[in-house]
Amino acid sequence: YDEELVILLRQVRILEEMNFKVPKDIKARAEEGERFYRFGIMLKKVSNFYNSLSHQIIPSQRSLLLSSLLAFEEIVTSQNEKDKVRWSDVKQVESCVERMHKAAE
Repeated sequence: YDEELVILLRQVRILEEMNFKVPKDIKARAEEGERFYRFGIMLKKVSNFYNSLSHQIIPSQRSLLLSSLLAFEEIVTSQNEKDKVRWSDVKQVESCVERMHKAAE
């Protein structure tokens, strides 16, 4: 999730709280960004968790976790037509992010 979009969301919120009129197109972009913000945060947490695993797993645990890690990787890298996500569809994004979050648990 782009940090510049986070800044935009914050600035629009502040301007509205100060009763400034925010142009409709900017407000519409901010509202769209707000809908996807929580998914971006969840994906960031999942990716940080996954990317840090290699440093946290002790060698004796690797064989025990291998099948789970491979299953998670399969979900993340899946190229099946049914698994493709249209990022303009909130329900598809939510389903995809929840699937990845559950796989990471």
